[in-house]
Amino acid sequence: MITIRPGSHVHTLLSILSFVGEYPMSALRLLGSVRSYKDLIHKLTQVQEFRFPDSDERFTCRLLNVCGRGNRKTVRFHKSALPMLKWWDEDMYRLYMEEYDNHTFSGNARHVNRNHLLAETAVMCLKAGIEANPMDTPDMWEEEIKNLQCTTPYFYFAREIKRVYEDELNKIRYTRLAGMITFRNGVYVVYNLRDEMPKWIADGETKILWHMDSMFEPLRQDYHPFQKAALMFGADYNIALDLLQEIKETKKQDNGFFRTYNQILFVPMNDFGARLLRLVTSVNWREELLRSLFEPEQYTTSWGSLQFDVLVDGIDTYCFLNGDIRNLFNFRNTILMRKEGLLRHGLVVGHKVICYPEQLTLVQEFFGDLADIATVSIDDVERVLELDSPSLIE
Repeated sequence: MITIRPGSHVHTLLSILSFVGEYPMSALRLLGSVRSYKDLIHKLTQVQEFRFPDSDERFTCRLLNVCGRGNRKTVRFHKSALPMLKWWDEDMYRLYMEEYDNHTFSGNARHVNRNHLLAETAVMCLKAGIEANPMDTPDMWEEEIKNLQCTTPYFYFAREIKRVYEDELNKIRYTRLAGMITFRNGVYVVYNLRDEMPKWIADGETKILWHMDSMFEPLRQDYHPFQKAALMFGADYNIALDLLQEIKETKKQDNGFFRTYNQILFVPMNDFGARLLRLVTSVNWREELLRSLFEPEQYTTSWGSLQFDVLVDGIDTYCFLNGDIRNLFNFRNTILMRKEGLLRHGLVVGHKVICYPEQLTLVQEFFGDLADIATVSIDDVERVLELDSPSLIE
């Protein structure tokens, strides 16, 4: 008999599948030990007897079903497990049946990929302490969300945003949009590239941002201007490098994505990425980090940019500790534009990028010998900011 206790791997799978529908086998690493989860999933595809703590109720069923091959190999509830899901949480069961067409899933590659990228995004948010279960997130129109005064970060799926602007956004095709993250004084439009290069639709991206702007309109009067910021998940930093190199080589900076957003924070889907995500959704992290790294006269702060360009001992320095690849791209362009003029006047100005060791290869490949590179451990950053890592993955 298997007891489904809070904090157990079985409970984690039950909880996550109840609102993501299906989960990619290729992303088990985000949940914990791949071997442990593979062994458990294999066991749960067979008939087992289940119970919950403090209950005499017993259920005999196959909890999980695994289907598909390669990148489409996916984990779903087995139909015989649905009565147990209903008993465990009737509201969650009702939401599951509404969102996933009464437990009907398509094997179409595009649909499976869509569900997988949403599931990965939700799990990354949970790992960073961002609530993603729709049953536990406030309505988007509640005052604490509209005014970005929530004490807890929340992730909202794209389908929840589409319900608010159903007529307009249903006309837009944007397969990489995952949703949005709201936190105190900030909001990110969230995308998941997985391991593929994006094909952006400029008009679609602009329309999405326009609706986000209207949703948070009170900020323009009461707090500060709405930040045109995107958060981009990807398999690893190779995806970010490929994107930057393509834009550099084709000179497509009118790419809909780069043209639409002022900030594009790239977050790899791994444990480091979860810590970075926790950082960039923390209250006042930018100001505290600046104070710890530089003297006040070396930097400027302004609403509207997470980029910090500072002048340290005559060296123009860019701080990449938020993962903003758009402004990393702009910093490289600035170096190139200045270089010719400075040489013409016999002047030399040094340039430096500060990054994490995990970002080092990306920065080296993209900048070459254009800038020196210094690294800062995310352990040190978390210690300075007194950040813990309250993962919601049990």
